[in-house]
Amino acid sequence: MKDVSSQDIAMFVLSALISVALSSFTFNINAHLESVTFENQQAQVLNILEVRAPEAPAVVLVANPGIVSEGEVTSLVWTISASNLTECIASSNPEDSSWEGNVASAIGTHTHITNILNESSEYTITCTEDNGRTSISTMTVAVQ
Repeated sequence: MKDVSSQDIAMFVLSALISVALSSFTFNINAHLESVTFENQQAQVLNILEVRAPEAPAVVLVANPGIVSEGEVTSLVWTISASNLTECIASSNPEDSSWEGNVASAIGTHTHITNILNESSEYTITCTEDNGRTSISTMTVAVQ
């Protein structure tokens, strides 16, 4: 068994924390602090039990094109990646009556053509999984 100094332990913890902090994602870390005795000195050791990457969003919404001229329409395309969705609800601001209420929630890619746009509009899809987790994706379509 290799002897480990308290400096080695501190560097490991610092390195792990920096790695997580520099990432563009938020990670879930399961850890606990332990008191240990090393070379007749008390020290606190962070014991990292598990590091989990975040789950991918259940739904992603895009508009194609994202910029239109006044009086044109656009395609809203949403991709579902979770198989356990109980529902997906569409909403818009200002309200687009064609994009309101329940929409397809099966795995895959789905398309919807908007009503004629006369002003920039925000489109949202909110999907709920059977475990209660909610995934929201929003897209703004700009009107020139």
